[in-house]
Amino acid sequence: NLSQVTIMEPSCGEGAILLAIVQRLAESSAAFGFDLNEAFHHCVFASDIDTEKTDICIRQIHAAFPEIVHPEKNIVAEDYLLSTHSSVDIVVGNPPYIRYEEIPEDKLADYRAFPTFFYRADIYVPFFEKSLSELNPGGTHCFICANRWMRNQYGKKLRQLIAQYYSIEKIVNLEG
Repeated sequence: NLSQVTIMEPSCGEGAILLAIVQRLAESSAAFGFDLNEAFHHCVFASDIDTEKTDICIRQIHAAFPEIVHPEKNIVAEDYLLSTHSSVDIVVGNPPYIRYEEIPEDKLADYRAFPTFFYRADIYVPFFEKSLSELNPGGTHCFICANRWMRNQYGKKLRQLIAQYYSIEKIVNLEG
């Protein structure tokens, strides 16, 4: 029964992962008899910095799940790293990959406020930090991402943060 499980997709893009989330919620709704629209608005949250992508995502959710009224209330065009959100039970997604050199200069000062964002870190590093901080106690975090942070210098502070405050149940390596 997923009627009370809250979930955040912090960089939803056009909605590939979000559509799968809503499909699972719809299946749970059918099995347990709760209202899908109500559960969506209570449980599912997503954002992306690209307005065009969030518009596509919203259209796809509406087309696939017409019973969800105004999905745009929970799918927001924003800079996730500079926004405030309620804590959730699950964070899942595929964070953006933007090399340090390609981050707009006007954003660097704001992003440097994240302690894990140092040296020449990719933008996905502060996505980890922020999304981990928004988990409810006992929550689950799952990102599809490169594993470079686990061995490169720029991942040192993220590794320290995770080792100090979180536990890792499983890391799946899809390479080779």
